[in-house]
Amino acid sequence: MAGSREKPGEGLVKALGVVLAFSSPIPIMRLLRFMAILGLAIGGSGRAPAAGVLSRGPSHAPPAGGVTFSTHIAKIVHQRCAPCHHEGQAAPFNLLTYDDVHKRLKLILETIESQAMPPWLAEPGHGNFSNERRLPDEERALLRQWATAGAPEGDPRSAPAPPRWPAGWLEGTPDLVATMAKPYALGADGPDVYRYFVIPLSLDRDRWVRAVEFSPGNRKIVHHAFIRVDEEGQARQLEGTEGEPGLSKMLSRTRMPGGQFLTWNPGTRPVVSPPGLAWRLRKGSDLVVEMHLNRTGKPETIQSAVGLYFTDEPPTNTCYTFKLGSYDLHFPAGATNVIVKDSLVLPVDVDVLAAYPHAHFLGREMQAYAIRPDGVKEWLLWIKRWDFNWQGDYRYTRPVRLAKGTTLHLQFSYDNSTNNPVNPHQPPQRVQYGERSSDEMCELGLQVLAGRTNDLKALQESVAAHQAALGDEPLRKRIAAHPDDAEALTRLGMSLWGQTRVPEARVLLDRAIRARPDFAEARFNKGVFLRFAGQLPRARLELETALRLDPRLARAHQQLGFTFASLGRLADSQRHFEKALELDPADLASRDGLAEVRRHIQSSPGPD
Repeated sequence: MAGSREKPGEGLVKALGVVLAFSSPIPIMRLLRFMAILGLAIGGSGRAPAAGVLSRGPSHAPPAGGVTFSTHIAKIVHQRCAPCHHEGQAAPFNLLTYDDVHKRLKLILETIESQAMPPWLAEPGHGNFSNERRLPDEERALLRQWATAGAPEGDPRSAPAPPRWPAGWLEGTPDLVATMAKPYALGADGPDVYRYFVIPLSLDRDRWVRAVEFSPGNRKIVHHAFIRVDEEGQARQLEGTEGEPGLSKMLSRTRMPGGQFLTWNPGTRPVVSPPGLAWRLRKGSDLVVEMHLNRTGKPETIQSAVGLYFTDEPPTNTCYTFKLGSYDLHFPAGATNVIVKDSLVLPVDVDVLAAYPHAHFLGREMQAYAIRPDGVKEWLLWIKRWDFNWQGDYRYTRPVRLAKGTTLHLQFSYDNSTNNPVNPHQPPQRVQYGERSSDEMCELGLQVLAGRTNDLKALQESVAAHQAALGDEPLRKRIAAHPDDAEALTRLGMSLWGQTRVPEARVLLDRAIRARPDFAEARFNKGVFLRFAGQLPRARLELETALRLDPRLARAHQQLGFTFASLGRLADSQRHFEKALELDPADLASRDGLAEVRRHIQSSPGPD
């Protein structure tokens, strides 16, 4: 199986000198953060450099049996380092030749000893991964031995030639290349940028996708990217409304398509689906690419593209992705070891194909494992030193088969103290759940295959119930502490309604309105509830009350549009749909409703 089993039961100044030797001028805070990411202690190690590390070794071949760059080290560097450390990539310097490696050997040794480089977070022996970038212990020892011996070059004629990378697409010519309509300009200074770029596709029919490749364009500034799909056109309507390409917030309707993890980090290969697991890209869909952009100290532009590779072979099975995690996150300032857990019992047999953990800067350690029905523990993933800057997916060499009744476990630990060098708040502040990087999250995404269609349905139902419970838990805690918390009452009521627990939902919405009669959100949701219950006059009153309390509540105009349409008052319906679109141009439901009402008005002239 892919996982391992067990029974349950001198310092900164010199390092900065190295960095400054290869970097263009960059802000000092970004420089310090770069050092923290590499795992270099601010105070220095206090140890003298290994013999020969800072002096150039002899250019002739060493005695028989000695380690040389040409014979032993070059192939390690080419395989483990060069994919990111070559011209045009995100890494800030090349690692291809003896000179490249020798002049940065001190930095290289420190980062491989701290295991900050190559950037691979998973612990060995706790899952076998096809996309592993870990430096094996024997190669680390060989590099150490070579440095201690004076870092000899050996005979350069015997050194392998540096690798060459394709200038174009790694997977070959795509069937469709989708490119950002306009370049985005990134300023020289300031914090990192997280932005969502809409890339229209203009597909005239549904297509099966077998592979996806991301071409960042300006690789120097792209730290990572996520590719999502918008099937409703909402993102297209909003693109450019902020005065520059892209959006500052993720839209709730976008999603990873077809049970996929479409992610990119420096050195990532194209995402190729195994045979029989192509996924559907629907006609009219657009791509939304989330990018984390690093500043370089000078103005940069970027215009990324996505290559899509189609197949005419429909899938024989369907991947499914779901999450373990928690929304009930509260980290007091100074807390050093807050443990957050979640678990889920599998209702069916599954094959686990990949895992994707996610947290922000307070995350310190992550464990993911399964307890099989016979009590055997199967490790899925263990990250002892979480690093927000190097998150990514972990794809298993072979699927991990887990039987029905297996319990999946997630455990994340968090440090919100000054002991955490990447804590975004100095001094520390109370941090809660949220999507901003200064907030915190706790997630483990799993990509699985269920054997049969009915099994997939059972799994989806179980996951939906689990997710609802996760969302409800912090709301119930809020209500227990503050029984008149109208916001929590409203949100929990709507959640229970979505779970078809209608009587409970109605009680909570009524409590919210009694606790706070001027809370527009509660009035709005009560109106929606009544409209779907067929009580249209009462629904109208609640929705109009919501608008009096909040005249810019576009959703209330939308719902009044539908309510008046059902009452046969088409002119009023049209007026509210038009107002909803004036307030929210991306409201597709109002757009469709308005079109339908106008057709009825045109086909039935006269007063309604």
